[in-house]
Amino acid sequence: MAINVFHEVLFPSPVMYGMSGGAQFNTYQEQENDGGINRSPNWDNELRRYNIDFVSVDQSAYNELNSFFLARKGARAGFRFLDYADYYVQNQYIGAGDGTTKIFQLKKIYNEHYVESDILTSSSSVITFKEVDSGLLTAGNVIQLTNTPGGTDDGYYTIQLVSSSPIYPVSAVSMASKTITLDADYSSEFYRFQTITINGSTGNDGEYTVLEVGLSAGNTILTVQETIPDATADGNVVANSKITVKPSMTSTSGKVLLFPNRDIKKPSFAAHIFPGDEWMSGVYLSVNGVAKTENIDYYINYKTGEVYFPTAPANNHRIVATKFEFHVPVSITGDWFESEYEDFQFYTGTFELIEERLT
Repeated sequence: MAINVFHEVLFPSPVMYGMSGGAQFNTYQEQENDGGINRSPNWDNELRRYNIDFVSVDQSAYNELNSFFLARKGARAGFRFLDYADYYVQNQYIGAGDGTTKIFQLKKIYNEHYVESDILTSSSSVITFKEVDSGLLTAGNVIQLTNTPGGTDDGYYTIQLVSSSPIYPVSAVSMASKTITLDADYSSEFYRFQTITINGSTGNDGEYTVLEVGLSAGNTILTVQETIPDATADGNVVANSKITVKPSMTSTSGKVLLFPNRDIKKPSFAAHIFPGDEWMSGVYLSVNGVAKTENIDYYINYKTGEVYFPTAPANNHRIVATKFEFHVPVSITGDWFESEYEDFQFYTGTFELIEERLT
């Protein structure tokens, strides 16, 4: 259930480094008579829980914490929390343009590929679905998951796109170094051991396995395992034509979940230290490899995490959040601020926080 009141303020910093916590699921487990475990998941998506222990804080820090608690009226209002274990995003694909859509949701994907979709058909070895939300693939593709190898149920599946996928014109090839060059930076959209397909070329049509993904002068360099037979630089790379993964099948909601996807609803609106000691604020985006400027080319709703483009990105233009920081929407779990008066003007106590689902 969504919370009723949310204050766009950040939890005080004096005690942040004493926190513990992380992601939590809710799964009912029952041991059967034969010793097996029957599990029933209650949540498809995680929530985060934190314990904030403050020890021997001085009067000034205590006053700040007490004032914050009173202003929130205990558990009545949600607020922002900076989780130093997980607070930034780099080079995250958030969607592809279609020439019409102007609003996109910021997100973080905790591996390189994610698909959530309504299942169209299924059998013991093949599941066919139409993609709705993806880390890298274009929404609307019809995709099949097939047991591999040989149809055996080993938990691994091959994703095979049935309809078209994003294509990247080949600008250069090297037979000696086994590299394929694509104009512009698409490095966040490829990964090691991904299978790609070249088609429409003079002599290089076929499938290749990506061993390395690199950048040179702003262009994407794909080093492949197989021999490149022809030196002619033409044709297109078809991305994500086949991917082998071990998915988590979320049958309770009729969805296919490959890797966890987290919508970011509270991007940071203030400056913090980004990894590498770089001071920054705001959300940095690129479209089709070209850096864009916030409040000119796009606008960020810092209350919802939505990106608004005055001009809709063109068809198949990839939108990448190159870097931004974010907060976790949380609330205090109880209505009692319990603390111990440890010594003259020094205090000890605990806050327990729980992440809120925002719709």
